[in-house]
Amino acid sequence: MINKPDGSHDENTALPPQLATDLPKETTGFSAITNFYLDDSRIAVPEAGGPSRTFLAGGEADPYHMVFVDPQYFEIFRYQWLAGNSATALNAPFSVVLSESAARRYFLQGSPVEWMGRTLIYHDSINVSVKGIVKDYPKNSDLSTFTDWLSFTTLTQSGLGRGMMLGYNGISSEAGAFVKLSPGSSAEQVSRQFAAIGEKHMHSPWALRPALHCNPRRYPFQRKFA
Repeated sequence: MINKPDGSHDENTALPPQLATDLPKETTGFSAITNFYLDDSRIAVPEAGGPSRTFLAGGEADPYHMVFVDPQYFEIFRYQWLAGNSATALNAPFSVVLSESAARRYFLQGSPVEWMGRTLIYHDSINVSVKGIVKDYPKNSDLSTFTDWLSFTTLTQSGLGRGMMLGYNGISSEAGAFVKLSPGSSAEQVSRQFAAIGEKHMHSPWALRPALHCNPRRYPFQRKFA
């Protein structure tokens, strides 16, 4: 959210994709910070001895089921892990964590342990390896929208991220960031820092939002409360 000089607020939640990467350099008071970049893609599942099975992108009916995040995402938002390690699953580029329902949809049969190490292909050419399986989030949460979490370094090290991490020359409605306060830090303290970053880079003070569900008019967080 942007605070305007006249005291009004711009409810736009778009951010420069560079922001979350720079926050640790320019702020204190956060114990965890994650990039959060929404995406949608056709997905191919390679099959030994046969053609790949393909799942079309969600489109208007179900967009943004996949998101590029840092490992700290799973420190900020808690999931029940069925396979894999929350601290390391997304450390490397070309890694993905799947919800149990998504994995079953892609692989048809097997168990979470058996799905580990399987390959999925996003955007026709980005091969990623399954590094974790988590229990589906409750349906009354915005977080249930997401089923595929790809390591943010996959975005920056593949053709998808070419040109996006170029500073503060633009914002993207797909880009976001989530933070977790350190013990002893106050919302007022970090909000002042955040506003100063907005002034420095974009000449507009920014404001932190205290909850995932911010505005019922803003997709994709418009249907459910976190």
